[in-house]
Amino acid sequence: MFLKFIKISLVALFFSFTLANFGSVFRSDGFNLYFFDIVTLFSCLLLALYIIKKHYFSVNLSFLIGNLFGLMSFIILILSHHYFNFDDGLKSFFYLGRFLIYFYNSYFIYILLKEREISINFLKKLFFGNFIFLIILILVQIVWFNDLYSVSNFGYDPHFGRVVGSFLDPNFLGFYLVLYLWIATFIFPNAFVSFTSFFLILATQSRSSFLTLFLFLGLWFLIKRKLMPLIFALLAIGFVVITPMLQRFEHISKSNDSINLRLQSFENGFLIAQFSDYMGIGFNNYKTYQKTLGLLEESRLNTNFSNFNDSSFISIYVFSGFLGILIFVIFLATFLKNDFGIMLICLILFNSNMNNSLFYPPTSFTILLLLFITVLGNRFFINFKT
Repeated sequence: MFLKFIKISLVALFFSFTLANFGSVFRSDGFNLYFFDIVTLFSCLLLALYIIKKHYFSVNLSFLIGNLFGLMSFIILILSHHYFNFDDGLKSFFYLGRFLIYFYNSYFIYILLKEREISINFLKKLFFGNFIFLIILILVQIVWFNDLYSVSNFGYDPHFGRVVGSFLDPNFLGFYLVLYLWIATFIFPNAFVSFTSFFLILATQSRSSFLTLFLFLGLWFLIKRKLMPLIFALLAIGFVVITPMLQRFEHISKSNDSINLRLQSFENGFLIAQFSDYMGIGFNNYKTYQKTLGLLEESRLNTNFSNFNDSSFISIYVFSGFLGILIFVIFLATFLKNDFGIMLICLILFNSNMNNSLFYPPTSFTILLLLFITVLGNRFFINFKT
C-alpha cells in the first residue's frame, strides 16, 4: 500500500512540474510559491519515509558532494545575514531549501530505481504521460496565451506568437524539450516524442534552444554515427533560413536584444562578486545587491533578471564564491561515467550559462533526476531499451 502511494506521489510530482507557471499559488515581491513546491515537499517526505523503512538508504559520491554544496550555501547565507532584512532572508532560505528538496527527491527516485522498487516501465509511462500533458498545456497556451503582454506585469517577457507552454518562456521550454529529445533518443526510444520535441523546439524560436539543439545533434552524431541527427540538423537550418527566425540571428547587435541583455547580466554578476570579497553573497541575495549597487532598473524590478544571473555558473559564483563553483563542478564531474552522462553535462553547461536553466524549477528537477539516472550506467540504459 505504501508503494502505491509512492507511485501516486511521483505521478503528481511529474505532472506538477510540467504545470509550471500555470500552477502559481502565490506571488509577491521576490517570492513565488507554486503548486509543484507543495507536491515536491510532500513527495520528498514520503520517499524518505519509505526508503528509511525499507533500509534502502545509501550514499554515493555525487550525493556527498551535493550535500557539501548545500551545507556550504547554507553557512554562507547565515554569514551574510547582515546584508538583508528578515523578509529577504526568509525568501533566500526558501529558494535554497527548494533547490535542496529537488536534489533529495531526485536522489530518492534514483535509490528506488536502483533497488527495483520502481520498474523501468513505470518510469517510461511517467515520462511519456508527462510529455502528453506538456503538449496539452502548449495547446492551451497557444489558444489563450498567444500574446504574453497581459502577464508581463508578473515578470514575464511579452512574447507574441511563440510557443512558450506553461513555462511562459521560450528559452526554458526549449531546453526542457531538448532534454526530452535526449530522453527519447538514449533512454526510452520513441519516434513520436523525438519528432514532436524537435518541431516544438523550432516553434519556440529561441536562439539558445536552437544552439543547444545543434550541440545535441552534433554529440549524437559523434557518439552513434547515425544519419538521423544530420537530417534533424538540415531541417533546423532550413527552418531558420525560410522563416523570420533568420532575422533574430541577424539583429543581435540591437541594444535591447536579449543577447546584449545577457551580456549586461554577466557583467553585473562579476561586479557583485567583487563586492562580496569573493566569498559569496548567499543564495538568492542577488536582487538585494543589484538594488543596492544601482544595477537594477525600475522596469526590471520584478522580472527574472532581478533575482538571478542569466548564467547559472555566474550565479553560483556570486552566491558562494570560488569554493562554491569548485564544489559544484566536482559534483557535475561525478556523473562523467558514460556517454550519456557526458552528453548531458555538455548540454547543461552550454544552456545553463545562457538561460540559468539550472535554477528554473521544472528544468532544475529534470536535470538533477536525469543526472542521477546516468549513474545507473550503460547496463541500465540497455535494459531501458529492451
